[in-house]
Amino acid sequence: MTRILPFIIVAIATFAVVWLFLQNPDTDGNEVRLQERKSPFESNGREPFQLSQRDPKNHGGVEKESIPIPEEEVKQGFGKIVVLAKLPDGSTPQALRVVFKPDLPAPESVPGGFALDEVPAGRYTVSLLGGDIIPIPYRTVIVKDGEESRLKFKVLRGIRPKGRVLDASDNTPIANAKIDFNGMAQAVSDLEGYFAINKLIPRRALDVITVANEDYGSIPFKGLMIPDIGSMKLYLGGGKGVVHCEIITPTGEELPKNAFLRVTLPPLYENRREVQLEGRAHVTVRKMYQGTFRFELHFPDGEFPTQRQLVEIPGWTPVKEPVLEIRFILNQGITLQGKFKAPAKFTSGMVLQLRDLRNHVVAQAKVDPQGGYQIKNLDVGEYVPVVMSGGKPVGQLPLITIEGSDVMNRDVDILRKKWAK
Repeated sequence: MTRILPFIIVAIATFAVVWLFLQNPDTDGNEVRLQERKSPFESNGREPFQLSQRDPKNHGGVEKESIPIPEEEVKQGFGKIVVLAKLPDGSTPQALRVVFKPDLPAPESVPGGFALDEVPAGRYTVSLLGGDIIPIPYRTVIVKDGEESRLKFKVLRGIRPKGRVLDASDNTPIANAKIDFNGMAQAVSDLEGYFAINKLIPRRALDVITVANEDYGSIPFKGLMIPDIGSMKLYLGGGKGVVHCEIITPTGEELPKNAFLRVTLPPLYENRREVQLEGRAHVTVRKMYQGTFRFELHFPDGEFPTQRQLVEIPGWTPVKEPVLEIRFILNQGITLQGKFKAPAKFTSGMVLQLRDLRNHVVAQAKVDPQGGYQIKNLDVGEYVPVVMSGGKPVGQLPLITIEGSDVMNRDVDILRKKWAK
C-alpha cells in the first residue's frame, strides 16, 4: 500500500491540473474568448420576460355552485346570482363589468364581485369583462327557485402588444410583415413597420412570435426577451443568400396562378418563406441565411405533383457571394380524375391527396362543388390515397397503381372509403 500511495497522489494532482485548465480555455488572464454563436436565433440563455411571469396553468375557467337561500329571504319563483372574480394572486381585479343575457338589472357590488337578488328562475348567460382582464364571454348559469347560483371566475390579466418590425442589417422599417402571437392574435405592420394588437391576449401568446414577410421569410422567435410589451422591436433580415428559381413546364405553358413556392427548414420542415408565383416562371428569393433548406413547389389544384429540392445556402465571403440558381423541370404524365359519390354539400372542399409509401404527399387536388377531382402529370407508380377535410384526414382509400399513358378515371365512394365500381 505504501508503494502505490505516491502514484495515487500524483494521479490526483494531475487530474486537478487538467480540470483547472479545461475550466479556463484560451485565456491569458486578461480576456476570455467567447464561443461563436452558431445561429442568429440561438437562445442567449437569459430568462425570457414571459417565462418569468407566466400565468399558472391551472388558473382558468369558472367554478359553479348552488346554495339554498334562507327561508325567510325566499321569494317564490326567484333566485339569486353571485359573480366573483379572482386573479392568480388571489386579488380581485378592478373596473370589472358583468353582462347578463337576457338582460337583468345592474348588480350590486360585493367583496370580490357582484350580487343580484330576486332574479327570475331560468337560464342566463354571464359575460365578465373590463379593465385589463381577458374577457370571459357567455358562461351559462341556471337560476333555480329559492337558490343562490354562485359563479367563481378565475381571471387573468391580458396584454396588448405593440411594436415595430425592422431590418436587422440597417434598422429600416419593414412594411407588410405578418406578426402571429402563438396563434392567438395576428397583426400586419404598416409602411413604417408599426403594428398593434388591440384586443387583450394571454401572456403565453409571447411564447412563440412568428414574423413573416415575402422578402425576408418567416421566423419564429421562441422565448424572446421583451423589456417593454408596448414598444417591441422585432427584427428580420441579416441573411445574404440569394436563390434564383427557374420553373420549366413541359410545353412552355404559363404556370397556374395559385401555384406557390415554399421554403422550409429541415428536419421538421418548418415554413420559412412562401412566395405566390402568380404565373411567373422565374422567382428570386433573397436574404436567405446560411444552411440547408428545402424548396418546394406546390400546385393546390393538382396541375403537377409537388416538387422538392434540398438547397445548401453557403456563407458569405469577400470573394464569393452566396448566389445560387436552381431549376424545377415539370414533366408530363398521367391524369387521375373522377367524382366523389356523395352529396356535393358533403364533399365540396375536401382534398384528395396521393402519398408515396413513405407517407410523403406527392400530389393533391381539391374536390370541386360538383364532386369532381383531377390530378395531372403523375408518374407511373403505386400511391396511398388519403381524403382530407378541414386539414385533417377523414379516410384512406385502397392503394392505387397509376399506369398507362393518358387518363385514368376512378370514382370515390367516400362513405365506404373505397374506390367506386
